[in-house]
Amino acid sequence: MKEKKRLLLISADAMVFEDLKYLEELPQIRRLIENGSRVNRAKSIYPTLTYPCHTTMISGCFPDRHGVVNNEEFQPGKTGGPWNWYHSSVKIRDLFDACKEAGYTTGAVGWPVTGNHPSVDYLVDEIWPRGIADVKEAAAAFRELLRRSGTSEDVMRSCVSGLEELRVQRRQPDTSWFNTKVCCNIIRRYRPEFIALHLGNIDHYRHKKGVFGEHIRQGMIETDEMLSAITAALKEAGVFEETNIVLTADHGQLDTDRKAAPNVLLRENGLIRTDTQGEVIDWDAWCHAAGTSAQIYLKDPADKEQTARVRDLFLTALSEGNCGFERVYEGRELAKQNLPDSISFVLETDGHTGFVSDWSGDYLRTLPNLAGSHGYHPEKGPRPTIICCGPSFQKGVVIENTGIVDGAPTWARLLRVSLPETDGHVLSELLA
Repeated sequence: MKEKKRLLLISADAMVFEDLKYLEELPQIRRLIENGSRVNRAKSIYPTLTYPCHTTMISGCFPDRHGVVNNEEFQPGKTGGPWNWYHSSVKIRDLFDACKEAGYTTGAVGWPVTGNHPSVDYLVDEIWPRGIADVKEAAAAFRELLRRSGTSEDVMRSCVSGLEELRVQRRQPDTSWFNTKVCCNIIRRYRPEFIALHLGNIDHYRHKKGVFGEHIRQGMIETDEMLSAITAALKEAGVFEETNIVLTADHGQLDTDRKAAPNVLLRENGLIRTDTQGEVIDWDAWCHAAGTSAQIYLKDPADKEQTARVRDLFLTALSEGNCGFERVYEGRELAKQNLPDSISFVLETDGHTGFVSDWSGDYLRTLPNLAGSHGYHPEKGPRPTIICCGPSFQKGVVIENTGIVDGAPTWARLLRVSLPETDGHVLSELLA
């Protein structure tokens, strides 16, 4: 039997190449940079949203194959619906599956779209209770959600217990510290050969106050402190020297100053119909907002007349200007972006406008403050950086450009597990 390798995959959500200058000043991340290799700019996928991106990062496939095209589930007539928390949304094998099939033990903490993943041994899903203000009540609901999404009683008792209140109010850096501390507990207790961890604090600060500025440094300092805690756990478990560490990210962000609501336009033109209370009773076309892009679905995609009507509506808005989007993708153009044909159109941001799924109120809404957002086409904006360090990586190799889709096949090669049917390719120059 081949010797098993070890990999800790950490996603620092929205960490980009432009952060590297400051990251190099932080002790733990500087150690990774000085002793390892990296990718400076990794192209994301369309849409540049956290859940589709993380599914690509763990599968090596684009959304048209893995099936996760949005953070939220598609639910016409609703806003703020449940997210794609559960692995049942994913249509293909991923790195967890490949590792489990090869006899590895696996862990995932806060990694999106892993709820009830059958190939994750030690699982704490990214999921949260909704609509509960009381912290203790929310913590109890959170424990039950974790159980229903695949957290075993042993993991709950030994790795989660006592930390729940950090997570339930979805504040940063508390949420990322919850994930970090749970990950450390799993490492110390179970020593899985492959574990994936998601940290969202850098992403949060960009959303709150804009893409760049002094406020982002706090997120990077916190990430370095979290990495220090994880390093200590690896040493306590006696596996630090043999563990490969990858610090990666999913997407960048753009500054936005307003929101657009395409469903308002659809409602005004009779394509969404509401009752006297404003609730949706029927629809022919629906906008599922995706951050800084908007996915347009038709109830009957085979209806050519309705398709032409919706196309003309958005193209007219585009020609008149000040609509919030600069391009309408459809058909073969969507296929080239690796999106499924269940989506009829995609509206691409003008560079400073995000989208919402609301169908009432004003079409355009000005934001009170500059805010970072993502979901835009991956050719835009700053790109994620990938830092790799450990016994299976070369030292001093720098790749200027690649894609996040190349991560999973590369980590599979490192671990010596089989993940052959990916859209990405192995970055063999990184590997020792």
